[in-house]
Amino acid sequence: MLMLSLQKGLLPLDAALRRGNWTPQRTYLAELRERKLLILGLGHIGRELVRWGRFLDMQTTVLTRHADPERAVDLDLEHFGSLSELEDCVPQADFLVVAIPAGEGSVGLIGAKEFSLMKSSSFVINVGRGPVLDEDALYEALRDCRIAGAGLDVWWQYPAPGQECQPSKYPFGELDNVVMTPHKPTLETMAYRWREIAANLARFAAEEPLVRVVHRG
Repeated sequence: MLMLSLQKGLLPLDAALRRGNWTPQRTYLAELRERKLLILGLGHIGRELVRWGRFLDMQTTVLTRHADPERAVDLDLEHFGSLSELEDCVPQADFLVVAIPAGEGSVGLIGAKEFSLMKSSSFVINVGRGPVLDEDALYEALRDCRIAGAGLDVWWQYPAPGQECQPSKYPFGELDNVVMTPHKPTLETMAYRWREIAANLARFAAEEPLVRVVHRG
């Protein structure tokens, strides 16, 4: 959704036509076909992105923290490698999609250096965790139009229950090259989560091993 919205210039086109302007500046738009898609992460989201990239006929590369070739044997990728190859792959990417969690080695993974290596026509999309992108460097790159735009579904600041807060210390909402969404799960995702929780409770009651354990503390 974010890739298509950015490539199409959906929000500027919508705003222009509401003003009666049928010919905004971006008249002729490139297709997603044959564009280079660089995905960081090969979890559930990363694999789905690979599938959609194939459907859209994009040239897809995946970099991950655990680059075991067996993980990508069935994916027919342009390239599969480790995050250590980031600087080599970023300059070719038309879309850089972050789908990894924020943890040791990934906080601030994409910063000023990486943005400087990106093409001015490229987009960055974050559906992993906000802190994987350096907040200061991203805002400056977007403000100064050093990259074409960003689709941000995850953030650096979140409200406490019953409170409101801005998603960043910077006014990303004032930039017209950003699409902002609040990391809203689908109905199907929530149903799946509740089934998994119920199944784990049943395993716990039966003294069976739990699945998808993130932290034992």
